[in-house]
Amino acid sequence: PPYHRDALVAPLWRWLKHIEAGHPRGERNAHNSYVAGFLGITTASARQPDGEGQAILPHYWFGHSRKSMPDIDVDFTPGPNGREKVMRDFTEFFGEDHVAQIATFNTLLAKSAIKDVARAKGLPAAEADALTLLVPKKFQATKDDSGEEVGGVSLRKMIESEHPAVVEGSREMRAAMARDSKVDEIIRLAAEIEGLKRNVSTHACGVLVTPEPVTNYVAVEKTDRGTGRQAVHDGPTLTDRLGLLKVDFLGLKNLAVNEACVERIRERTGQAVNWRTLPDEDPDAFKLLREGKTHGIFQFASDFATGILKQIKPRKVSDLFAATALGRPGPMDQIPKYIEARAAGKIDYGDPVYAKYAAPILDSTYGVLTYQEQLMRLYLALAVPEQATLTMADGLRKACAKKKIEDLLKFRDFFIEGAVAKGIDRTFIEGIWLAIESFGLYAFNVSHATAYGILAMRQASLKAHWPAAFLAALMTVDQHETAKERGAASPLTKAVLEARKLNLEMLPVDVNRSTERIEIEEPATAGGKTGLRMSLVAIKGVGERPVEAIIAERTANGPYADLRDLITRTVEVEREKDPETGRTIPAAVNKTAVVNLAKVGAFDTFGDRGAIVALAEAYFGTTSAKKRAALEWA
Repeated sequence: PPYHRDALVAPLWRWLKHIEAGHPRGERNAHNSYVAGFLGITTASARQPDGEGQAILPHYWFGHSRKSMPDIDVDFTPGPNGREKVMRDFTEFFGEDHVAQIATFNTLLAKSAIKDVARAKGLPAAEADALTLLVPKKFQATKDDSGEEVGGVSLRKMIESEHPAVVEGSREMRAAMARDSKVDEIIRLAAEIEGLKRNVSTHACGVLVTPEPVTNYVAVEKTDRGTGRQAVHDGPTLTDRLGLLKVDFLGLKNLAVNEACVERIRERTGQAVNWRTLPDEDPDAFKLLREGKTHGIFQFASDFATGILKQIKPRKVSDLFAATALGRPGPMDQIPKYIEARAAGKIDYGDPVYAKYAAPILDSTYGVLTYQEQLMRLYLALAVPEQATLTMADGLRKACAKKKIEDLLKFRDFFIEGAVAKGIDRTFIEGIWLAIESFGLYAFNVSHATAYGILAMRQASLKAHWPAAFLAALMTVDQHETAKERGAASPLTKAVLEARKLNLEMLPVDVNRSTERIEIEEPATAGGKTGLRMSLVAIKGVGERPVEAIIAERTANGPYADLRDLITRTVEVEREKDPETGRTIPAAVNKTAVVNLAKVGAFDTFGDRGAIVALAEAYFGTTSAKKRAALEWA
């Protein structure tokens, strides 16, 4: 096309930095691109890599050998004043006729196809679910950050391919098909419908921008979301086949936490902190991460990621890059090897000839293939000369990025035969290739890991130096979130446990002290703990409208004396009428709000909780003014 992504993105980036709305995250190689650095798209390109294996490849970003345009994603604070506003401004910036969101087609994946066929064949739901367990997890397609389905091995390949890795991975499925003809029939039928389009929706973050009106290239339809228009093709069709450019805008709650945290710091201390300029090397932050106090830290909040950090014991920011990358499915199995070599301070490559080629590339990650760039360089170093090109290396990288194991296998013979010709033992290098196939299950490039690690570092610094402000911000952002899995703790519950680790005191909800957010309260006595006061909004069933009314009345006319005072001032108030319907608008504060607040102790300063709950239920349990007047309020 007669325009280029960086030329397009650069003015937008400068504008984003001016309004401090975005945090650039290089999805492909943005943080590793000199051109992106020169244009001001990212500042991380000036970062010195840890060894040759993590350095930028010449021409990788723009070279003629590259077949597709590189990606640059941008993370924004979610909500109407963050991502949504930027989307509107982006449309205005480039012109409404030149911008459209992208359609995404949800397809029948392997497990869904099996379920649908099993249902059509009359199998009970439990048996259908059991059949889906035959699909190996490492062969399943998944969704990337933008919601696109990526990678995986097709059912047809699982049951027909003779490749050793596929045969081994699908051994249980093939055995079940051989034992039971009905299972065989269902899986073969599922293989026929796998990949069919199931429904169409709007891409979670992809926005198409074109030099001429979008309709000169593709059909569009009107939508009631985002830009108001949607291209009726999926991303790969638009970018890979038609050569159009896509920009991804993602909402990231961690950015909202950071912004809220620095605002709390300013309110409490008067100090103006710019989280984007916090140092990369912060000993206090590293100590916090080594101790496993990672709740709320980008990419490291899970138990699994926390465990990696506690074993790696990070002492420099590049350790976070590695920890982020090692947590992906590709290199995940090599974590013990990485930790063992790191602790021992020496690397055993297993073959002296292989070591000569691999050491300059893999020494920085203790002999473990961790980043896509390392795979590209290893391929360039060992493949047969006529196939050791940047085009081929980039194809290998793309197969890993999209988790396309089938595509990955195309490079096997070029790699193995080239290595054998250089004097490496065939059996040994075949073992290395098996590790590469596992790596192809999904791995990060250096820039992706760098951007993630930098953001994690910034958050760790905020948490280490201003723990109360960080947790108050985090809990406020998370207060409406529920547990992701049955039986798991909610983010708010996890934050309460984390507060105790950080020597902060959790204070109960109080109708006269709590607000719509988690508030920081100074110690009541010298040497006491800083407190975090639970918000009114965090209470299930209360809602924002009742909270706004309670706080507004309290701000205007002072604290509530007792339950009767609260009801008189917020429930028994003159109600306005809807100008359109003429109907009386219900009071903002209702039974559900009052009773639920009473049950969690928001009125404990008024007296016994049980008595107050009973009184609240009695009041709202009758519409008789006479009976209400007869209630014992004292």
